[in-house]
Amino acid sequence: MDGLPLKKGNETRIFTVTRDVVVMEAGAPVVHGQWRCDPVPDGQQRLNRLSYTFDAAEADPIAVRWSFNDRDQLVGVIPAAANGGADSAAFAFPGKIKVDDNRDIAYELLADDGQLTGHDILVLGELGFNQDDNSLEVRFAEGGPPATVIGDSGLGSLSTGMYSFDDFKGSDVLRFQATTINEMPSGDVIPLLAEIQWVGTWDLQANRLVFAAELKTTGGAPTVAIVLAGKTKAVAGGLAYYAGPEGTHLALEVGGAHRWDGGAGKWDVSLGFTEKKLTAKLAGGVTVERKGGEKFGLRGNLAFGQESGDTTLDLDLDAYYQWGPGGTLRFNAAVSMSNGVLNYNLGLEGQFDYDGTRLTFRIQFTRDGAGDKLVIELGAKGDHDFFAKLVLVLNPADPSKVSLEAKFQLRMKWIDGVPVKEKPALA
Repeated sequence: MDGLPLKKGNETRIFTVTRDVVVMEAGAPVVHGQWRCDPVPDGQQRLNRLSYTFDAAEADPIAVRWSFNDRDQLVGVIPAAANGGADSAAFAFPGKIKVDDNRDIAYELLADDGQLTGHDILVLGELGFNQDDNSLEVRFAEGGPPATVIGDSGLGSLSTGMYSFDDFKGSDVLRFQATTINEMPSGDVIPLLAEIQWVGTWDLQANRLVFAAELKTTGGAPTVAIVLAGKTKAVAGGLAYYAGPEGTHLALEVGGAHRWDGGAGKWDVSLGFTEKKLTAKLAGGVTVERKGGEKFGLRGNLAFGQESGDTTLDLDLDAYYQWGPGGTLRFNAAVSMSNGVLNYNLGLEGQFDYDGTRLTFRIQFTRDGAGDKLVIELGAKGDHDFFAKLVLVLNPADPSKVSLEAKFQLRMKWIDGVPVKEKPALA
């Protein structure tokens, strides 16, 4: 008789896929009760247990140790302490993986006829993703190795997108693609695609990318933090998540934006479709790589505050500078260059300087001006468009009054997202 065996004195009780508790008597299976997945609380912990009836009486719950095999089937073992001094034989339950209530892994049992039974086993533990292969891990309060669900596409098994329903506060969704392969007693093979997704918002905690899943249940249940343990970098399109050997393989991209807030002296960072708001300071030796023309790369790191657990991420932005109306410079992040459209303005501020020969713009990356700066040469006397740029900067009512000999400094800052120029200080 196939099932998970429990040794009870001289008797072996078998927990079957049909949730019967069976004892073999005279070579034939005899049903003595029913089992159910009924986690037993231990203080503040929920531990993995099976409860059952036997001969019309409630039996003591038994501990069970869960894992997943290489076919992503749920495998149960009753540990030695509950099984007469030796671990039970392992039994792989046929079924399908689901996420129950955005917190636990649920596993729906599959009957011998190939039909789902509607009965679930709950696998309780802390959810996270392995930084080496992006497999989904369930880490147990009881200790021991985690139960690992292998994705269909390795590092590419994770994906993110927008969740369009209104019954959640968050509108971001994180999905994980996996398939359970079930070989039935008839010899048929039934693959069942897992239903694994979480709805919530993105966050950063102690240098880790975290998906804060909102529970579907009501009653004040806490948000569940699903940790992605690989390396995360701030890029123009939001965040790039790297896993695999030494964290070098791009596994997931989370959309977002990074904008300089000169009034606060910090960077505003928004993540995902919910635009989760975080703030950061630019630190760690900012460097700029000029790539020719109006494109440049900004390298350094973003240091987030206490809300994100003192997180510091590498910053790697590709951006362009372009002339805006009234002699302003706009610094646009190169998130997507489809149809030649740059997605958003970084909001960088700085100072125009004209020394009588060259016109430059000095970008300020810290509020007090003590940090590293980027100086862009906009033009020099003799350039065919130099006069046009100078007119743009000063923006006088009468361009004929512009003097190429006057030296000046002129600041440009952002107030409530609007570029504002201060009057020039003439030499």
